[in-house]
Amino acid sequence: MAAWYLLLLLASACYRALSHVPDAMVRRVIRALCGDGVKVKHFDHTSILHSLLMGSCALGCHLWELAYADVRYPVRIYSCLGPASTLAWVLPPVEAGFALNEVADVLLKKWDRLLLVHGVMVLSTLVFFQRLGFEHHVSFIFMIHLSTVPLNMRGLDFSPFVNLLVDATFAALFVALRNLLLVGLWLQFLFYGYQIGREQWGSCMNASIVVVVVLVGLLIHGLNLFWAAKIFRKVWAKFNGESVRTGSMEDTGYAE
Repeated sequence: MAAWYLLLLLASACYRALSHVPDAMVRRVIRALCGDGVKVKHFDHTSILHSLLMGSCALGCHLWELAYADVRYPVRIYSCLGPASTLAWVLPPVEAGFALNEVADVLLKKWDRLLLVHGVMVLSTLVFFQRLGFEHHVSFIFMIHLSTVPLNMRGLDFSPFVNLLVDATFAALFVALRNLLLVGLWLQFLFYGYQIGREQWGSCMNASIVVVVVLVGLLIHGLNLFWAAKIFRKVWAKFNGESVRTGSMEDTGYAE
């Protein structure tokens, strides 16, 4: 348990240090990677690095479990087994560390009510699951961070065609990961628990955990559906020539 919280604090400190990288250095790196023609408007390098790291690792972690683990999702959860890999244990405290840094950033630098609520909700949920010994089972959820990568790239102004590709990639990944894959895995978890019956659940599983999963799932999926509707209204308006891309991450109203 102590190692988990130590890793949380270490991750938070690393993200804190990363957020203090000078903007001039970030701009030089972006121009070296993307060319001098790219204009930097609203770009959060800490967020995009976190999303790329967590999303890729979570995807690899889930694929590894499906390919090599003797007991796979969702059976592994109801059997109360340990993490299928070291990475499955590492990812939750790293995510919690980012959430802690997010909360600290809001309190110390810039007040943002939605960002504060997001950080507190993620941090408290992961700590709650850690207290139950359940946290490693949610590592696959962090795959949804991959949809945030093109969201952050919208803070860069490329050519009109590349900007459109970035927007389309963001919309496609958002729906595929958050509205389809995440909902499907959530339903798979609930259906399997119902199918086998409570008498076959492991000692770590109880009705309270399932209720929490149901409520948190309804909240997350409801919010994702709301944002998906706003995103596609924006896309529809753009294809009909009703709006012009500003290049900012705020022009869809979505923020993570």
